[in-house]
Amino acid sequence: MVRYLTYSNEFETKGLIATTSVRMPNETHPEAIELIIKAYGEVVSTLNKHVHPNATFSPAEDLLKLVLGDCQQPPIGLSSLGLRPSGSRGHPRMSFSR
Repeated sequence: MVRYLTYSNEFETKGLIATTSVRMPNETHPEAIELIIKAYGEVVSTLNKHVHPNATFSPAEDLLKLVLGDCQQPPIGLSSLGLRPSGSRGHPRMSFSR
């Protein structure tokens, strides 16, 4: 997550999703993502001093609004994302392009 944030000015972030894993199949921890984003918020102004004005880093407040994954009893894997039916390739708030 930290590495992604250090390159995030190069991407259009549409969601940051906490998912289950083999080690933790019945829980997600979006608060872990939020904690990292709050620390990022303390340095984002410094990061923006070193990039082109057309490629700035998003404010932490904007990224915090994109955190998903707080489920009561999430299943393991992709189904924990609440995927759209009929073969959709991602979370409803996500879009994929080639």
